[in-house]
Amino acid sequence: MILPIKRIPEGHSVLSQVVELNDEQAQWLRTKKIACHAEIDRIRSQVHARIFYEGNVSVDCSRCLAPIEFPIKGDFRIVCVHRGETGKDGDFTEDEIDFVYDDTTDDIDATSLVYEEVLISIPMKPLCSDDCKGFGFVNEEHDTAPEKHGVEPIDPRWDALKKLKK
Repeated sequence: MILPIKRIPEGHSVLSQVVELNDEQAQWLRTKKIACHAEIDRIRSQVHARIFYEGNVSVDCSRCLAPIEFPIKGDFRIVCVHRGETGKDGDFTEDEIDFVYDDTTDDIDATSLVYEEVLISIPMKPLCSDDCKGFGFVNEEHDTAPEKHGVEPIDPRWDALKKLKK
């Protein structure tokens, strides 16, 4: 999301954009666009924005590796402060400031923050269904038999190890 820092008026304003992810980011999410909506409050040289994002990403099931369309939705806040205002008493600490801008800054690019928030909103181990049996089993929704995916069956010489398990 691009925030046009010089054109943001004093007070409350709203900005809507579709964020275009770069190729590297898009390969992980299998999508190029995330819809964003920002509610921005500007008080002199401080800009506070609450960014809402929404869209669909495609991820793989952690058990059977089938692709899953996963809806994402969330929001986060950012704080932008003019370089001359960062050291004043009562203002924010360095950890609380997301972007510092100066008189030469036209736009602030928060696309990387949107991408990071989207990644955080995806579950670590997404499942196509709660009863997914995993790779190598036939499931009502999709067939995950290894032969159908170009994976060779397990070598029968390893069967001797199964006896040790008993």
